[in-house]
Amino acid sequence: MPNLVASSVFQDLGVGTSLTKTLGFTPADGSSAVLLLLLGDVGSSVSSITGYTLGGVTANVNSLRYEVWIRNAITGSPTTASITLSVSTYCFCAALNFDDSVTFVQLTAKFLGNNTTPGINGGSDDDITVGANSFVGLCVVANFSRTWSAALPSGFAFLNGAATDLQMVYDADAGAAGTIQPSATIDTASYWEASTLELSGAGGGPVVPVVAATLLRMMNN
Repeated sequence: MPNLVASSVFQDLGVGTSLTKTLGFTPADGSSAVLLLLLGDVGSSVSSITGYTLGGVTANVNSLRYEVWIRNAITGSPTTASITLSVSTYCFCAALNFDDSVTFVQLTAKFLGNNTTPGINGGSDDDITVGANSFVGLCVVANFSRTWSAALPSGFAFLNGAATDLQMVYDADAGAAGTIQPSATIDTASYWEASTLELSGAGGGPVVPVVAATLLRMMNN
């Protein structure tokens, strides 16, 4: 079953049609890499990413286009990914590395607000149901620096150890099966956007874990 072994926070790749994502890690042969992309123009799309296949798309989440690209059975230890967009626009991209193959399931649950609780606490639409031995993550994107004024839920930790923008946090306990409601509090009120991503393990083993992440984009008032 796949386990998260490395990751990088969201990177602003700039504006253009030919962009490069630095993975931030060197994936081992046989592992998989997942790229989470947020495009600023819903009329744009990712035409190709060398070595990757499109897992899934949510075309318009609060004026953003979300795409998930997956590369299973990696060889050659690539450290970058070459991304081609159909229309020039800005692009945020984060990367995850798993020790086995993964498969896209869904990208659902859209949020929009202007307060100090981005996401995802309160409201039935905020829930996500996960399987046993799941990985649950909050993928955070911001146009400017924000810090978190309250601790994350029990079991969650920052991947890079810093509670700041352009960040990703995950459930370090892996969690049990059931419905959860991730939450966090930022230091100052800000517009935020969120969408919940679910991936399943595609490798062998009697238990196939689920990967769930919530993508957040916060904008200045």
